[in-house]
Amino acid sequence: MDDLLNNREVNSMKKLNKHYSKIIPYYGERFGDSDKFERIITTQRHEYIDREKDKKNLNVLDLGCGPGLYLKHMNLIAKELHACDLSSLMITHAKKENKYVKFKIASAERLPYPDNCFDVIFCFNSFYHFENQKNALREISRVLKPDGVAYIEFYNGFHPFVILRRMLNIIISINSYGSFPFKLIAFCKKLSLTSQIEIMSFIECSSSVKKFLPSFLFNLLKQIENIKIPKLLFFRGMLICKKYEKQES
Repeated sequence: MDDLLNNREVNSMKKLNKHYSKIIPYYGERFGDSDKFERIITTQRHEYIDREKDKKNLNVLDLGCGPGLYLKHMNLIAKELHACDLSSLMITHAKKENKYVKFKIASAERLPYPDNCFDVIFCFNSFYHFENQKNALREISRVLKPDGVAYIEFYNGFHPFVILRRMLNIIISINSYGSFPFKLIAFCKKLSLTSQIEIMSFIECSSSVKKFLPSFLFNLLKQIENIKIPKLLFFRGMLICKKYEKQES
């Protein structure tokens, strides 16, 4: 392994590999666009990538790339494309169809990249698995260029389902951490990041939820989710950060 990990990161990698070894054969089907509700989130992620398509010579990072579901689309906008994940199993899988990408096995809390090196960072479907999200944000700010932008997908810590998932971390194989929007915004400001949050969904649309909901009820919830639901109770959001230079006092 080219990338040096500390003991805690190695233990985390082993845990991730154990978890993903069970689902990686069908990961693309489960978390890609195999059904209409998964396609909603997949399409949104593609649209965020496309926001950067008119910029030139972009150095792009896929942070928490998993098996590389979005690398082909990112490659359309990137001059140079990097990807990292703490799971060596996921990196191995992603390499198979993405030979043009520069991969690293690394923790989001200790990125193996120099300061101010990326124009765009995408972090899809990963941030809520980071145990120390503040350290991950610090690293994102450090490696992002001035005027660079980061798209960070997160679970809203106020959502009842996110609270339930957090409580169930003791019995599932991989942890999931919600984030509180106001705290994210406040911490970004300390890191010289302007930030805004865009709502992606009000209910979880993954297959794990649909196992517990009758299909008719899930379909109904999806249709009415934007009607009179308090904005604070969104489920999935996108934190969009732009780095600016600190002003000398």
